[in-house]
Amino acid sequence: MKRAGAGERYIVGIDLGGTNLRGALADDSGEILGELREPTAQGSAEVMIGQVAALVERLAEGHAVAAVGVSAAVAVDPETGAVDSTANVPGLAGVRLAAELERAIGHPVVVANDADLAALAEGRSGVAVGVRDYVVIAIGTGIGMGIVANGELRRGWRGMAGEIGLVPMPDGSNYEAAAAGPALRARIAEGVAWSAGTRLSAEASLSDLIEAAELADPVAARILAEQVRLVAWGIATAAFIVDPELVILSGGIGAVPGLLDPVRAAVGALMSLPPRIETSALGDRGPLLGALDAAASLGRSASLEHGRTARPVIDRAGSR
Repeated sequence: MKRAGAGERYIVGIDLGGTNLRGALADDSGEILGELREPTAQGSAEVMIGQVAALVERLAEGHAVAAVGVSAAVAVDPETGAVDSTANVPGLAGVRLAAELERAIGHPVVVANDADLAALAEGRSGVAVGVRDYVVIAIGTGIGMGIVANGELRRGWRGMAGEIGLVPMPDGSNYEAAAAGPALRARIAEGVAWSAGTRLSAEASLSDLIEAAELADPVAARILAEQVRLVAWGIATAAFIVDPELVILSGGIGAVPGLLDPVRAAVGALMSLPPRIETSALGDRGPLLGALDAAASLGRSASLEHGRTARPVIDRAGSR
């Protein structure tokens, strides 16, 4: 890990996912000095909070930390700081996460939704630079969306804006249950089990699926067409409601090479004036970089109230 000079201010960004926990230390200029990654501890909120606190301590290495930004796959109530009960990270529902982390870490903390922070990061250093109306749709183990309208992040009344994964589907499930990674893996396993002669294995990835479809595997082509249809449906739904200039796809499914062109074509069949659609330039680092941005803003704003997701910290897409 690179060392910085004594007396400098430091910020820490944390990306808290259901599978992996990632952290980065940066100096006041935004230069990243070091990163750490480990599996997310499973269990209670206390267990996860303890793990985050330990990771922050390891990243800081005894240097003064001005603030910590945390990205998590949760909705955070802007007024209370409580994690919504629909949290994708088990054990955090109802927890005032920023306040609890502040007590454990001893530094100011801001917590925000991972898709929201990824959206801000795209506006500062990704494909949305110079764009004032855009959304980031992250499709992986779950599905989330960050919305930037007229240059400002839109989180809604209860911090639930952009929770496109919870949109009900006609069969009684929701969009996340239909289009996210677990559903795709289930369709692949079912296709392999019921079809002879396919190139696919039950553990095939989306990249494997695309490759097999390009080689005229009928099972792969059918499953891929359904996944493209579902992704396009989500984009069109968001576009009709929000009317963004740009839609950015990210996540373990959304950003897979080979998905973009068929999705563009499918969205074009659903809309007469589709938005521009791109894959994220930041890869899976968007939420982590957004967390660093949020921490930098918090560290510079002495007037912010600690222990909650304060609007001045994360609402601006154009500057820190």
